[in-house]
Amino acid sequence: MARDVGAALRGLPHGARGVVRQVRVSFVGCGGYIDLGEIAEASRVGGGVVWTAR
Repeated sequence: MARDVGAALRGLPHGARGVVRQVRVSFVGCGGYIDLGEIAEASRVGGGVVWTAR
């Protein structure tokens, strides 16, 4: 399920984290995705969300 990571983290306590992964549609099989890995990470720090590119 796709979500806005930054918005989801704003409602969580300090130290929570979320990861954004890059995927592409697989042409083999039915409705699958190929995971191309993490591209960013967000952490809840103080009153905001800090993003780190991978």
